[in-house]
Amino acid sequence: MQEEKTTLYSDGLALDASFFHPEPEQARSDTPLVLICSGYTGMMHIHPARFARAFTSRGYPCCTFDYRGFGKSEGPKDVVLMEEQVRDVANALSFFKASAENEARKVVLGGWGMGAALVIAAAKLTGDADALLCMNGFYNGERFQRAVRSQAGWNDFSAWVARERRHRSVTGEDKPVDPFAIYALDPISREYVETVLMNTPGYGLQARFSFVDSLFGFEVESDLSRLAGIPLLVAHGGDNALHPVEEAHSLFEKAPGPKEIFILEG
Repeated sequence: MQEEKTTLYSDGLALDASFFHPEPEQARSDTPLVLICSGYTGMMHIHPARFARAFTSRGYPCCTFDYRGFGKSEGPKDVVLMEEQVRDVANALSFFKASAENEARKVVLGGWGMGAALVIAAAKLTGDADALLCMNGFYNGERFQRAVRSQAGWNDFSAWVARERRHRSVTGEDKPVDPFAIYALDPISREYVETVLMNTPGYGLQARFSFVDSLFGFEVESDLSRLAGIPLLVAHGGDNALHPVEEAHSLFEKAPGPKEIFILEG
């Protein structure tokens, strides 16, 4: 796999991006370009690069980028707003579509984790994706968070949100918070974050309280009519405890098609 660095712009911010090309003996002219988008707190050299290694070995050129505020991309650090990341995905899609047209390639837009919801929203915004790939995602922010918290945990979280909102409205203070106090992790995911991701150079951030409203007000299933005719593959781990498999089935049922769902059991 050969990496080619580049820069794209979103809302005037320069975003760090890369093309990943197959080795010459693996390159094919009949494959689409695959744009892979990170999940929550993700960076392009973690999971998107892993997908790129798999795809390029099969002759698929890939590309990816870091959201604003992440890695070397411009923008304020520790601010994660899903509506801003949707625009980053949409602008990345436009950027890479322009490149793909020079080679007469189509572009598959894929997202991992939270990125799966972002690519659906970006595709609805632009109508410009040639195909969609949604992996281990969620598609309604409040629904999936309720699913991974016990009722007592949800009640405790709701009480914390109310206290924090009152405090911030009175003091104007916007102190950072643990991102996973907002985005609840199951035990397996927490162990992975703490033992693998935290040891990845450049990984880690503190979230802002504004992410609460951005996450819990975010859903992409209400009107999918603009995706009609765009092929969609929904892929999900059957035992995924971070984003329950019911999320995949919900999106699949509502998507207009053509569509396919793949559940990896075990």
